[in-house]
Amino acid sequence: MTGADPIERVVALRASFALATPLRLGGAEIRAREFTFVRITTRSGIEGKAFALSRGLPGDIFITEVLAPGLVGSDPDAILERVAACAATVAAQSRPGMVTRAISLVEIALWDIKAQRAATPLWRLLGGYRA
Repeated sequence: MTGADPIERVVALRASFALATPLRLGGAEIRAREFTFVRITTRSGIEGKAFALSRGLPGDIFITEVLAPGLVGSDPDAILERVAACAATVAAQSRPGMVTRAISLVEIALWDIKAQRAATPLWRLLGGYRA
C-alpha cells in the first residue's frame, strides 16, 4: 500500500572533482574525488537528498537501474520496508561495498524526506542534540 505522497522519481548520478594537488596514500595517487548523488522526489515535490564518495564504483547506475524501479510508487515513510525491499533485489552481492553504499544513500534520502515533512532538521529527527 502506498502513502498519500508516494515516491515519484529517483535520480542518481556520479560526479568527479579534480583535486588541485593529488593526494598520496601509500603507493596510490588520488587525482580526483568521485561522489554518487541521490535525489528522491515525492509526488508533492518533496526532495530527499544524499551523497557519498563512490570510490570509482557505479553506484549511480545500480540505483537507477536496479533500485529505482522498486521505489517509484511506494511509500517513502516506510523506510525499513524500502531498505528491506532494496536489499532483497540483490541475490548475490558481488560488490557488497557498492551495494551497501547505494542502499544507504536511498535510506538517507528517505530520512531527509521524513525530516522535511516533520519540519525538523534531520539531525534532530535522528536523535541528535545540540546545547
